[in-house]
Amino acid sequence: MSDSTSLAHRLYRRLAAASSPAPPLRLTGAAVATGLCACFAIAALSLWPQLDGLIGPTGLSPVHERFALYATRLGEDAAWRLPGLMWLSPDVGTAKWLCAATILVAALALLGRLRPPLFLLLAVLYLSLFSAGLPFTGFQWDLLLIECGFAAVFLHPLTLRQAPAGPRPLGLLALRVVLAKLVFSSGIKKWLGDDGTWRELTALDFHFFTQPLPNPLSSLFDALPHPVLAAGTALTLGLQVFAPLLLFGPRRARLCGAWLIVVHQVGIAATGNFAFFNLLTLVLCLACLDDAHLRACLGTVSLHIRQARYAPHRALPAWRVVAFGLLLGPWLLLQGVALAAAVGLDDKLPSPLHALDEAASPLRLVNGYGLFVRMTTRRLEIVYQATLDGETWAPYELPHKPGDPDRWPTVVAPHQPRLDWQLWFAALNPQRPAPYCRTLQQRLLDQDDAVLSLFETSPFDDQPPRGVRAVLYDYTFDYAGPHVWAREPAGTFLPPVWRR
Repeated sequence: MSDSTSLAHRLYRRLAAASSPAPPLRLTGAAVATGLCACFAIAALSLWPQLDGLIGPTGLSPVHERFALYATRLGEDAAWRLPGLMWLSPDVGTAKWLCAATILVAALALLGRLRPPLFLLLAVLYLSLFSAGLPFTGFQWDLLLIECGFAAVFLHPLTLRQAPAGPRPLGLLALRVVLAKLVFSSGIKKWLGDDGTWRELTALDFHFFTQPLPNPLSSLFDALPHPVLAAGTALTLGLQVFAPLLLFGPRRARLCGAWLIVVHQVGIAATGNFAFFNLLTLVLCLACLDDAHLRACLGTVSLHIRQARYAPHRALPAWRVVAFGLLLGPWLLLQGVALAAAVGLDDKLPSPLHALDEAASPLRLVNGYGLFVRMTTRRLEIVYQATLDGETWAPYELPHKPGDPDRWPTVVAPHQPRLDWQLWFAALNPQRPAPYCRTLQQRLLDQDDAVLSLFETSPFDDQPPRGVRAVLYDYTFDYAGPHVWAREPAGTFLPPVWRR
């Protein structure tokens, strides 16, 4: 046997071994698959009732108009630059059907059969919703969910049997790569960035009251003394950079790294509303555990868990190993490009890698992340107001954003009120209002029911207003006064528009 043939044979045996199910990981694989299905269903259920107000015919960014504009400007490249099933019929009804299909496919994937194509279909469906819902779906956890759906294709073997097959370590490894990149990128960008709040360990002095949607515990943590918050900032920086490195070490190091990330994510979830991001990250942490550790954590509860019966383990045939390599190879290369970009070395990469990254970027299979790389130090809120007489102005109240100074923050995660979030981002640059901000002003003037459904209260339910404007307030927690929030006027965001 020649040296080249021997090398190819050894490589095949290693890939086949890595792709074969490992008995100690069966509970882990089931937990990861269940968690991912839950995240897809939650994301679709959360988005569905908001679609009319966001992208409906009279919504803030009508999907049929936007796709027509894409087709005009991009021509034949439009379907590739903005991929998805929405091109079949770009209207809000199609988006609702995609939400229903996402929930149905997630339920089917729970059964354990045909999980690879079902997870691929989930990724395609949510990519289609991502394209349909822009700019209200452009959040990092939306991208993360698409990426996880593709990585989960490698999690379980393709089977039609009644008994589901156990997970492949190669699939768990792919999910660990996604988790490590997510956390490490967010940490290293803070280390290398020029944000003074992270360098001076003051980031958490601002985070709890400036985050998009605080919850009832946010004010308690915001009131902690600076030394405690500075220590939390330092721990965050250290954890996000070094914990991901442990995920690829020996078992004890991997478990330690996973639990460090779990504790950090639970802390974030306990002090703010970040949609399904924390839940999805915790599901990725499960990919770092094994059955023995999960049963030890569950204790006596594990005795009541029905022992799943799994199909016999069989090594992959050669053609499947080759197919795995052809899919995972470019995917891992793209992960390397994303990590290089996170540490500022993307300009050192060869041009073929840049070309591969640019060609694959519309599919959102590999994404860059950087949560709270730049900390906001001031909370500006946009408040839309209406008037009947041109003198007295009354506010529209969003369901979960700070508005009324006496209203306590709410717990809304894993649901994501998309307009609440998007107006938080719009307030970061009040000098250049986003197009949907002006559209929102006009829709409120017209008393559009679809857009009004995104709000909790409207000042004049029985008659249309004469004028609508948007003003800015500077918010902080009110520790000295009788209110939950203290606010000061900060100028005009949009001047009034009047009914003819």
